Amino acid sequence: MKYEEKFQKYLNGELNGAEKEAIEEDMERLEVLLAFMDKKLDEEILERGPYGKEQTEGSSGFKTERSLIKAVSKAVNRKLRTYAVVTGAVILILALYTCLWSFSDS
Repeated sequence: MKYEEKFQKYLNGELNGAEKEAIEEDMERLEVLLAFMDKKLDEEILERGPYGKEQTEGSSGFKTERSLIKAVSKAVNRKLRTYAVVTGAVILILALYTCLWSFSDS
């Protein structure tokens, strides 16, 4: 059974035992990774001004409202790209794990 099918069965409440626990552990791992990335990116946004320049103490680094909007937009795009990469990596790892697990059962 593919991971996607197994996950759908989990959502429908059709999984029990070890398979259900494995899905729940995977979701917990993903939550931890996403929370870490969110915190790290938020810290980076606060440390850097527009265009990735280091902030100096007492200086906002934003000369106009427009540059602030651009900086926020770039930060949000960076965060979304990071989420996409992390999510893709987790899905790939889980798919490989599932394939290896199904081959070992054969």
